[in-house]
Amino acid sequence: MKICVYNSSRKNNSSTELVIKQLIKYISKEKNVECDIYNARNSEIKQCEGCEKCFKCGFCPLDKIDSMGKIKKSLKNADVIILGTPVYSAMVSGNMKIMIDRLSYFLHRFEFRHKIIIPVISASGNSLIYTNAYFKKIIESWGAFVPFSIMFTVDVPNMLKSDKFMNELLRNYADGIVKYCNREEKITASDYQELYFEQLKKIYSIPADTFEFRYWDSNNLTKYSSYQEIINAEM
Repeated sequence: MKICVYNSSRKNNSSTELVIKQLIKYISKEKNVECDIYNARNSEIKQCEGCEKCFKCGFCPLDKIDSMGKIKKSLKNADVIILGTPVYSAMVSGNMKIMIDRLSYFLHRFEFRHKIIIPVISASGNSLIYTNAYFKKIIESWGAFVPFSIMFTVDVPNMLKSDKFMNELLRNYADGIVKYCNREEKITASDYQELYFEQLKKIYSIPADTFEFRYWDSNNLTKYSSYQEIINAEM
């Protein structure tokens, strides 16, 4: 199993990093794991400059001068992607938002279709549900499957001190990830993804001299009647 991790906390030994490491530890007990781990503190991801070349030409010029090109390659090669973020001001961290912005064009291409992405979200004590709702929508718009989100608080209460969370629950999450990778559990499109696919299909069914139309056309995405059909066919 190939896992790619991006942890958007810049803090050494952050709560987010601690939980991700524990999760990978449990996954590794069940399955051989090859893991690429990227942390915001040692990965340079420049802010999007709004040049729109990713939408118009299918690539980002910044990928050649920062860490994002390497990270994108790892993301695309992974079976499972783990994205960790602390909650800052009721939202994902600034570093995670920069990464999301750099992947904006993936939102029109379902680039991560049928990949498994696990959000790991830490908060002092609030805004977990709001942040997760935003984050999950972005991830599903990339085309990925989100079987669950791992959300925890570090102050009220401090779930890192909970043996049930750090051991029992994280072990259960790890078992769930392994089952999906082994195809023991079915990867299914969400209602949101089906609606989003229908909207994009209408746009890219109309011939146009754009990279996005050519992407949809060359991958035969418009021939499918539902997003679930794409998942089933490509898997």
